[in-house]
Amino acid sequence: LRLRHDTQWRETDSDDYDRNRERFRLRFGFTTEPTETTKLGVRLASGSGYQNTTNQSYDAHARGKEIFIDKVYASWQPADFFKITGGKHKNPLLTTPLVWDPDVNPEGYSEELKLKVTDGIEIFSNLGQWFIEELDIKDTDRDPTLLAYQLGFAIKPAKTIQFEIAGTYYDFKNLDKLAWSNGVLDDKTEFLGYNHEYSQQMIFDSNQRLLNEFGCWEVAANLKVKDALPVPFSIFANYIKNAEADISDLIN
Repeated sequence: LRLRHDTQWRETDSDDYDRNRERFRLRFGFTTEPTETTKLGVRLASGSGYQNTTNQSYDAHARGKEIFIDKVYASWQPADFFKITGGKHKNPLLTTPLVWDPDVNPEGYSEELKLKVTDGIEIFSNLGQWFIEELDIKDTDRDPTLLAYQLGFAIKPAKTIQFEIAGTYYDFKNLDKLAWSNGVLDDKTEFLGYNHEYSQQMIFDSNQRLLNEFGCWEVAANLKVKDALPVPFSIFANYIKNAEADISDLIN
């Protein structure tokens, strides 16, 4: 359980105003290991149903709050260096909040591979086959999906210090199947539609052709320091570029 006060200072072209909210977050769940190599996990959480938050505000005349499935997954780890997970599960990629909100739990399958080079150096690779949307569209069975490929390494020069760096490629498939006029983007409550409303995501032409394709390269780095300072400390950085965006198509 987390209780939280949220204050936002806003500046607009016409006015400045503040927003104050009292909020709470509730998460509860369990994990179990039916065999030595398998694990099952379930977690429920409060929230409004959006992927990037499980907070609830004190509002609506004290109306009852909603609970959602936050995680439900099964994993198989036949060896210390390899694990495969299926379901709605924690994002296995080395990334930071600059790119992925930590509340987003992808749905699909993930594979993790770790190889120890020395006592202080480890190479790792993460793969993801994640579903974005299931579409019921005539003459197509190609649902929008995201394929993630990551390779990186971790260096631990001391017991209290760890540095990680990784490169990732995000390969988005079949996003052109999401038609704004008659598809899921027409629903403003959908995550992609919500962001499209503010021109942050996807642009279609009059023929429902996706103009800004997504094939993104990311480099992420993270330095963690534990048990050396009064509180845990970390510093991180990200660089991400959409290599598939065609500016000329957007202009035309």
